[in-house]
Amino acid sequence: MIEDEKKHKASIETLKAYNYQLPESLIASYPHTERSKSRLLVYQMNKATGKAMILNKQFCDLPYFLKENDLLIYNDTRVSWRRLQLQRANKKILSVLFLKELEDNRWVCLLRGKAKLKKGEVLSYADANQANTRQNNDGNDDRMQLAKKIEFIFDGSHSIIESLLVPVQRNSTKAGWLKESDAEDYFFNFGETPIPQYLKRPSELIDRERYQTIYAKGKWSVAAPTAGLHFSLDLLDAIKKKGSNIEALNLEIGYGTFAPLKKENFSENKLHREDYYLSHQLAQLLNQNIKGRKIAVGTSTLRALETNFRKNKKIFKSGKDSTRLFLKPPENIITTDGLITNFHLPESSLLMLISSYIGSREETLRIYDYAIKEKYRFFSYGDAMLILR
Repeated sequence: MIEDEKKHKASIETLKAYNYQLPESLIASYPHTERSKSRLLVYQMNKATGKAMILNKQFCDLPYFLKENDLLIYNDTRVSWRRLQLQRANKKILSVLFLKELEDNRWVCLLRGKAKLKKGEVLSYADANQANTRQNNDGNDDRMQLAKKIEFIFDGSHSIIESLLVPVQRNSTKAGWLKESDAEDYFFNFGETPIPQYLKRPSELIDRERYQTIYAKGKWSVAAPTAGLHFSLDLLDAIKKKGSNIEALNLEIGYGTFAPLKKENFSENKLHREDYYLSHQLAQLLNQNIKGRKIAVGTSTLRALETNFRKNKKIFKSGKDSTRLFLKPPENIITTDGLITNFHLPESSLLMLISSYIGSREETLRIYDYAIKEKYRFFSYGDAMLILR
């Protein structure tokens, strides 16, 4: 018992060490008007001198820092519009984020609302005239009528919801979501973009486009790989013209990326589980002795690469797998020579990962303090940082 208390105290002290003070005005509530015109803080380390250089650039300047034969690896996961506004019998509204599908048409959900649900309680779709649904209405009111008829039942746990009476396709007589694509079709038509709660605003039409990378096509996630939000088609063309290679892996980002760290994360040295897929083509490129550098676009990409490399005894292996890797100092990250990332929340696992990548918590917080003084925009819709080692 005493040992557990010591571990708990140590984990709290560790978290506090990764805190920093951010003015609320620097939290980006909306994206920049142009993807690649967001700012880019370039942090370039020089191992020979032991010193680092910080440059203030724009994201469209990225090709200048790339070389021929460099390999950029990004996460091509797609954001699913899995947040629904559901109504109780007493007309009160709950915001429900559908996280993961289980067997028998049941889903693990994140519920936001003050009232506790009762076992067997039925929830219905709250508003069939949301802005997100109007853009997908081709003039046929059948979809709107369908939304009003859909119901969900709470099965007794405060994290599980079972869907009922969900004929996703018109004229279907079958109840429920028969396969994942049916559910995604429903979310696409009636769901909201699951923008982070710290933005303190409802999702809007702009989020449908901008909280999604331009290359998204893989498996679904409930959060965006935000480092990739800065890329435009023109920028990708400029990178290719530079002679750099661009390849994708896929990692399904879950709610755990926003969840606060717990003492179990420290005692077990593990984070939430995330599934990923690495293609045969990418594995070959990574294993080849290429002249260029490997640069990860985003922490989700880096986490998948580092997990795969460690598990397969210092080679990359294609296929599906999962990761619970908790990267924090003094971990040595060895799979890439560079990382593109956004500025992350205080006391978060992602800030610890960045500290591990840079090699120092103190240096990371110094960079963040510099970014705050220079008025960089923070978090999902904020500016970016390029770390070169």
